Amino acid sequence: MKRRKAAVIGCCGTLACAMVLLGVVIIVLAFTVFKAKEPDISIKQIELGSLGLPTSLNLSDLHLNLSLTVVVSVYNPNHASFRYSNSTSFMFYRHLTVGEASIPAGKIGARGTQILRSTLMLNASSSLLLEPSLLSDFSAGSFPMSTSSVVYGRINILNIFKHHARSTSVCTMFIDVSSRSVQNLTCSSHVRLS
Repeated sequence: MKRRKAAVIGCCGTLACAMVLLGVVIIVLAFTVFKAKEPDISIKQIELGSLGLPTSLNLSDLHLNLSLTVVVSVYNPNHASFRYSNSTSFMFYRHLTVGEASIPAGKIGARGTQILRSTLMLNASSSLLLEPSLLSDFSAGSFPMSTSSVVYGRINILNIFKHHARSTSVCTMFIDVSSRSVQNLTCSSHVRLS
């Protein structure tokens, strides 16, 4: 009876030590190998899809047609997948929001890269047509534009550690009327884990 009791105590002690050791290994892995890292976001290019301009400076005849395609590369350096939700890209002329495009939800595998494309179409609303700088920018042959994209996602490591990420990408540029091209493109990206 004493032998059996000693065997049970020894077995329980061994099991407890194994559980503690397993817990230590999981914690060490969580803070080293499986530590959540920020996804790397970079703007690869901005393409001017179409540019339709008026032939006169008459405000009643002013019809603008502009589309920009923003190509963003997202690299996931983690050992777990990165899922992101539906997001939106915005296009601005000076301070006015003049276009938007949706970015559908998706998943980037562990240590994978995904290219996200969003095409922004200019919405020539009455507020844009009443913008005091529009005619002078048209006369100068250059329109200051900017884009902004915010992507929300989650990194799920072993269904134990979950981290939320917020990625923001902002680009400023000038649309050159004569060459019908994007000039002086400057982009910045920022990722925040929580």
